Amino acid sequence: MTDRQILRGLAARYAEYANGAKNAQRELLHRAVNNNKAQRPIVLAEEIPWHEIDDASLALQCADPRWQGMEQWLRRNLWHWENLDTDLVLRRFVSVRKQVDFSSIGVEKLVDEHSSGKQAVAFVDQLAKEEALAKLTNQTLTYDAAATQDRAQRVMEMVGDILPVQVVGLPSGYGLGHKPWDDISFLRGDGNIMEDLFDRPEFMHATVARLVDIFLDTVEQMNAQELWDTDVIDCHCASALCDDLHPDREHPHSKGIWGRALAQILACVSPAMHDEFDIQYAIRAMEPFGLVYYGCCEPLDRKIDILSQIPNLRKISITPWADYERACSQIAGKWVVSAKPHPAAVAGFDAEGVEKELRHILGICRAHSCACEMVLKDISTINGDPQNLIQWSRLAMRLAHE
Repeated sequence: MTDRQILRGLAARYAEYANGAKNAQRELLHRAVNNNKAQRPIVLAEEIPWHEIDDASLALQCADPRWQGMEQWLRRNLWHWENLDTDLVLRRFVSVRKQVDFSSIGVEKLVDEHSSGKQAVAFVDQLAKEEALAKLTNQTLTYDAAATQDRAQRVMEMVGDILPVQVVGLPSGYGLGHKPWDDISFLRGDGNIMEDLFDRPEFMHATVARLVDIFLDTVEQMNAQELWDTDVIDCHCASALCDDLHPDREHPHSKGIWGRALAQILACVSPAMHDEFDIQYAIRAMEPFGLVYYGCCEPLDRKIDILSQIPNLRKISITPWADYERACSQIAGKWVVSAKPHPAAVAGFDAEGVEKELRHILGICRAHSCACEMVLKDISTINGDPQNLIQWSRLAMRLAHE
């Protein structure tokens, strides 16, 4: 078959699912959760280790490398829909992302040569001294409209009569999120950060303040050039569909989308220090956005009160390392819980253990009237067995319906 025949066949199958009643019902479930009026918890599986799934249906067949990205997107969505029992929602169109170039912020992460090539690496401290902060510069964003439209036209000629083709901007997930402490970790190394939070707090304030200024300047450029994606299904793996956002699709602006904020390295500091070094900056960084999703892998059960200061906060990540009772008793229906079951559960599959964990999460959320999504993510391995993932999804969905 030709590349065109391959893509059109996949697109036809995808269109059938995307335009079906099940997809429409799932959209309503997602919206209900994010409106904080959940009909039931939703179940999602993200960041799947696709390289461990040996399935012929995932094998790329297009000869032209320019079409392999689209082919892979279609095949993975189809495999997920047909094999996993989750609340996956499919966009009803093929998206062509705007081609945008981001200049450097003046400093790039540098891996210690003695640790390169290993799964765990050490970073060379690029911001050890105060004068190094002068290296940090605002980014310049350059949108290549001609290249984007050329790509859209070629995709339209390929499958446009089967699936609508839509030019979209960039999502406000992790890459364009407020994550200064992840960035500082890459630029300095975790140990240096921990020492300087205590020994040189003024320097650390200056560092994070500069990165927030850079972030806000980038947001302003995204708004001015209308580069945001207003039709996202997810925000950094969490559900994003919501009736309380009213994006202007003709003139995308941050006020019509989710903002993303997190401070994973601050998991080991006190609530007071977390508030001082991140939340007070997140308040300013998230002001331009319509709704806010806060947290990633860091446990936040002892920090719910400080999060409440963030404008337009709607969703909070609660990880396997958090105390769900402590977190949900404070959330108590005021915000949405993005529950993160332990991803190690699919390295093997202990049905009894998984059911115990999921019942614990769901029971506490229900007891405290918390709208909830269960997001299995950060999956390092399924030990080469997709059945681990399939069985997890079926069990999670059964419990979500109880």
